[in-house]
Amino acid sequence: MRQFFKFFTASCLGTIIGIGLLFGLFLLIGTRMISSMEKITSITPNSVLELTFEEAMPEKTNNIEYTPMDLSDKKYIGLYDYDKMIRHAAEDSRIKGILLRPEMASLPASEVTVIRRALKAFKESGKFVYGYGKFLTQNNYYLCSVADSVFLNPVGTMEFRGIAVDITYFKKMLDNLDIQMDVFYAGQFKSATEPFRMTGMSDANRIQLRAYIEDVFGLMLDDISTDRHVSVSDLRNMAETWKSFDPDTAVALGLLDGLIYEDQLTDRLRERTGLSADDELNKIDAQDYYKEIGSKLDFSGKDKIALVFLEGEIIIGDESGGVITDDYYQQLLADIRDDDKIKAVVLRVNSPGGSVLASENILREIRNIQRAGKPVVVSMGRYAASGGYYISCYADSIYAQPNTLTGSIGVFSMIPNLGKFLDNKIGITFDTVRTTEASTYLTGVYELGLKERQLMQKLTDDIYADFIGKVAEGRKMPIADVAEIAQGHIWTGRKALEIGLVDALGYTDDAIACASRLAKLDGYRIDEYPKMKDPIQRLIAKITGEEDMSTPMIKEQLGSMYPYYKQFKSLRNLEGTQARLPFLMKE
Repeated sequence: MRQFFKFFTASCLGTIIGIGLLFGLFLLIGTRMISSMEKITSITPNSVLELTFEEAMPEKTNNIEYTPMDLSDKKYIGLYDYDKMIRHAAEDSRIKGILLRPEMASLPASEVTVIRRALKAFKESGKFVYGYGKFLTQNNYYLCSVADSVFLNPVGTMEFRGIAVDITYFKKMLDNLDIQMDVFYAGQFKSATEPFRMTGMSDANRIQLRAYIEDVFGLMLDDISTDRHVSVSDLRNMAETWKSFDPDTAVALGLLDGLIYEDQLTDRLRERTGLSADDELNKIDAQDYYKEIGSKLDFSGKDKIALVFLEGEIIIGDESGGVITDDYYQQLLADIRDDDKIKAVVLRVNSPGGSVLASENILREIRNIQRAGKPVVVSMGRYAASGGYYISCYADSIYAQPNTLTGSIGVFSMIPNLGKFLDNKIGITFDTVRTTEASTYLTGVYELGLKERQLMQKLTDDIYADFIGKVAEGRKMPIADVAEIAQGHIWTGRKALEIGLVDALGYTDDAIACASRLAKLDGYRIDEYPKMKDPIQRLIAKITGEEDMSTPMIKEQLGSMYPYYKQFKSLRNLEGTQARLPFLMKE
């Protein structure tokens, strides 16, 4: 009887806890529904669209790592939707102009290029664009330089200093811990393993990185020179002599149009919109405008072009949201292949690479789409390198932005040996009895022998040769020519066009137009993938263990240091041979 009451009490307690959790979940859902009903700012005639770019900007809206309990209806507007939104505003009679107000957050130059292009189209409609900031980073200034006028707060600062690449090296730390990294790589310029075997850049890596950032900076200087009517040589001199850091000097040199306060900016905006001094200026933020026009987007056309966003690292698994996992995208691409309404596919690739195995699995499904008679066109974003190029190389046509980082055709493998660390630092030792010499292969605690090293290097070389062969077949180039430009070397999109790795310089809309031509479509609509979960679906997935809760929480806590943590974690958790980039670029 005592046992009966014990189990009965436990069952009742479990039921009560379960009911409490369900009640809490429904309460969160109700709170979210109420908050989503909050009134948004109405869009009246003579409104100004204010773009602050405060949040992370994925390629596709909401394709990011979320914090576990974020149930808000807030949209993390993607680059593709920002482009469409600005172009929609050009035709919206209620919107008279755009105010750019980027603050501390700094968009990558590749994203700035896309937004600038949309803003130029907006200006061609006869409407104005103003730029303003309390503090303008270099890339934020690059964005604002397309405006009719650029202003800075009188006590604010701006920077214009050039581009650097930061690489974190772990070799000394590993030596201090007695951890040996056995490294195998193919490609003279494949530098991803350098942080684990060197304490600084190799000459080859320094040469390729300098060439890359000089090209990217040159593209930036050309754009700013055109819009600000300042020579490229003068701009470069300003960057080298730190002159732009003084606001008055920046105005005198033509980088800025004036130093004004918030109220003075409002007065200028009233004047440009035709309002009197007593009229209230109606500023619409991106969130409100996106929600208002979302239902007005075009859904006409029976035939569809699938626009698939592949952004993030390429890894083994089935997750979604800011990463490219093979299981998830294999199924997604297979479903697209089997959908008779989808006549063509555009892949928007923004990836520094990752697992070769995962890349191969995804590439196979892309090839299956082509075998089904559907053309595949690639549009490259910020990165389409290593594994990112691997999954792109068979496309019927490849478009890259001028400042895309692509190439890096090379592979590597790394195996940590923890034997000395465990012995010298903790006091743990190992011994073994084995049937063959290979029995203890890749255990991580015994030093690799000559045969094991030879085998690992051969496997790495074989995968590299296969990579080169795929590029040669996909790009219809001689293997010798591909081998010469491979070697793990990185290229800008502009250089990649010259050496045959891409077909044209362009953007997502160019790739879509190309896909429609290849599929011979007169009318079509765009169907975007992956389909993103709403906040409640994400919460349930996290509670049930379908998605990891820890990464978004760590990201929130580390803030600006998260990219360094992510880089170390990615390299620490390598599975199999890798095709990826190793560095962070400071723009």
